[in-house]
Amino acid sequence: MLARGQEELEAQVTERTAELQDALVRLRTEMTQREQAEAALRQAQKMDAVGQLNRSRFAGGW
Repeated sequence: MLARGQEELEAQVTERTAELQDALVRLRTEMTQREQAEAALRQAQKMDAVGQLNRSRFAGGW
């Protein structure tokens, strides 16, 4: 009886470990995607700032 309970507990631990490993993979993927999106946003903001600077120079008669 005790061995059966131990086996069930081990099976539950194995199942939960697999679930947690899957969740970790998903979270790491999300982190990578978020970092890439943030980098793209920063680049777009830099380009926008350069564009605004150029527009103001032309408007100012440079």
